[in-house]
Amino acid sequence: MKEYRSAFLQAYLLLFIHGVGILASDSLRGRANNQDSTSFDVSSNVIATNIALDERKLIIGGNVARPGNYPYFVHFDGIACGGTLIAPDIVLTAGHCKLPTPKSYGIVHVGRHDYRNGLWLDGSQLFNVIKQSRHPYFNDELCCGFDAETGERFTGVSHDFLLLKLDGESSKQFVTLDTDQNSLSDGDELHVIGFGDTSLQPYQYNQPDRLHEVTVNYMNNQKCQKSSIYPTSLLPRANICAMDEGEDGCQGDSGGPLLKKGKGSINNSRYDVQVGVVSWGLKCAKHPGVYARVSEGYDWIRKQVCKLSRNPPANFSCNPHLRLQLIDLLLAVTLLEIKEHSRYQTEMIHCRL
Repeated sequence: MKEYRSAFLQAYLLLFIHGVGILASDSLRGRANNQDSTSFDVSSNVIATNIALDERKLIIGGNVARPGNYPYFVHFDGIACGGTLIAPDIVLTAGHCKLPTPKSYGIVHVGRHDYRNGLWLDGSQLFNVIKQSRHPYFNDELCCGFDAETGERFTGVSHDFLLLKLDGESSKQFVTLDTDQNSLSDGDELHVIGFGDTSLQPYQYNQPDRLHEVTVNYMNNQKCQKSSIYPTSLLPRANICAMDEGEDGCQGDSGGPLLKKGKGSINNSRYDVQVGVVSWGLKCAKHPGVYARVSEGYDWIRKQVCKLSRNPPANFSCNPHLRLQLIDLLLAVTLLEIKEHSRYQTEMIHCRL
């Protein structure tokens, strides 16, 4: 009887995990370290002492995004994460969305907007993921906060970046990445998009069939710490905060973008700048959402794009040394031509004499 119950429980957990598309080991939005809390390691049928809290699954207080507004948005099969196209064959997402073994990296949908139309019919493009690279400083055990309401300790995440290489090149427009660490000011209006759950009701997962967006406001890390239960140790330079009353990104939106729209271009994605990656937070829409700061990870992202992409965008400046070499070569050829021309002119003068 015990074996039957164990097998039933394991099957139920597998069904739940795969049904909502969450990887138990990797989906994070704060983690409690309370001995009274339990989580299950399905693969080994062992009860662990940590429980993942509030993985980023929801767009709270948002609306259906306008079709075509976010051609660079990427949605994953198999895990509740999103991402952005930053080169024709490279996707940026959260480090805690790291995919399983290479044999099952899975499929991504570039430009996904509407589930109701089935595969491809919403104009999205499908690709296999053939390689992934996570930031070397990725840390999903950043210590530590304490929730007085529940009596639980929780951890955070820093340098939450992951790059995925696709097996082909998308024709969709890619998003511009923020390179300026001082580009944001308190109160700046930012946008979060995703297919995360739209309800805060416990034990319910209401994934929308269309892409949703929500507006939040940036707050500096000092203000974020004072207005939440996050200690400064969970808010290093690599993280930024954003929130608006009753509006937030949450579980399932992990890896998606935090965007700054260009002035006067709310419906023109060409001017969008990605300033963050949806990372973690505690109690959706109650405490600020925490995002990986793109400008902090940009140098690593650029180097990896230059290394992995077959066709890196020009703004990544992937071959500066080659360009310098070409400039030097062109200069040398020009000087040689000038020298030859001078020698020819000298010879002509001698001939006339």
